[in-house]
Amino acid sequence: MKFQFEKVYEYVLCLQVFSIICIPEISSILLALSIPVLITGCIQRKLNYSFNFNLLPFVLLYLTYALCIINTKHMDIALRYLEYKFVFIYIPLVFLFRPKSTLGLERIYKTIVYSASSLSAYSIIRSSIVFYNSNNVNSFFTSQFSSIHHPTYASLYFFTSLFILFYIPVFKKPAYKNFNIVLAFLGIYFCLSLAGLLFLFVWLLCKSILWLYTLNTWRIKGLIILASALFFYIAFNYLPNVKDEWKNASCYANSFIKNPVEFLSQHTVGLSGTEARIVLWTASFKIIIKHPWGVGTGNVDDVLSNELNAMKQYELAKKNYNPHNQYLQTAMEIGLPGLGILLWLLIRALIFARKHKHLFLFWFTLNLAFNMLFESILQKQSGIVFSTLVMCLIFVFSTTHVSNFKNKMECP
Repeated sequence: MKFQFEKVYEYVLCLQVFSIICIPEISSILLALSIPVLITGCIQRKLNYSFNFNLLPFVLLYLTYALCIINTKHMDIALRYLEYKFVFIYIPLVFLFRPKSTLGLERIYKTIVYSASSLSAYSIIRSSIVFYNSNNVNSFFTSQFSSIHHPTYASLYFFTSLFILFYIPVFKKPAYKNFNIVLAFLGIYFCLSLAGLLFLFVWLLCKSILWLYTLNTWRIKGLIILASALFFYIAFNYLPNVKDEWKNASCYANSFIKNPVEFLSQHTVGLSGTEARIVLWTASFKIIIKHPWGVGTGNVDDVLSNELNAMKQYELAKKNYNPHNQYLQTAMEIGLPGLGILLWLLIRALIFARKHKHLFLFWFTLNLAFNMLFESILQKQSGIVFSTLVMCLIFVFSTTHVSNFKNKMECP
């Protein structure tokens, strides 16, 4: 049987995607498989060297982290962060060499969908078993549902699957498509990430508006608008767990806006997730004002803890939380120039998506950027590796794919 290098190259990418989503413990080993594959491709002259300017922000971001290690007071932490973020430079370097023949992404997209669906199905089955034994409905929500990944990262995978299913025609049979859509929606709901639920609301709202725009009958439009408004009202006011998350978040946000000083002085112990985020963000802003060039790679935990103690947030300071906001995390650690590089990366991705009419990349980037407001997504490999790999794949191999900002995709 004739050896087909392109098939091997593609299957290795599929294995890497599957491991990141379903078996993260072996993802580093499978990512390393790219090296022997590239060596084989070079020997057989199956690869072309091609510099892609869109990959430059990843490399610059890593080099900035490496440069800021000069100021570190915790070399062990700094080196661990550089190890986690090494994919920022490793994956772009791997994609400098690509197969001479055209590489389609359909199989890789399908792998993402199947992997995310497998993760959702596994989590549902596992939670059902726990519920059967404990009779505790909370076994279906948040970290008890998502045991492999943090719920925010799992939600990111489910959203990615959802966007592929809606914007890239990889499944010809509607039954396969709809089944995977259901698993993606269930995964997002059970993860109960407030950022994920808010983004789901925004995405569904945009899809509804665009769909209404294509209708000609105002009576039907009116009925759909009323039905949509009723659906979202019920979801945020009566749906189990979602109601409490939304109510607490909006209440604490309003309280902080009215009187920040009073809020910080009254909320010092037993903080909920939303309360903790508000305090952490406030402390982070103060640090950025004091250190616009950053405190150095690996120093954020110490500096943030000291600032929290100065704010008399002693309980929160002991927990060594990160800022739960990637923009603040980046600005604190490697300064405003580093934040500028991160924003440049996201903006370039959106420009690329607009230029090449790539709705999947457009919504994937928006979802990633939105989640960065509530979690330090790029502090763990679950977020770093997946987001870098997906964006680099599209930058390098996808220039004409599928969707159009004018010709909207049909509702399934």
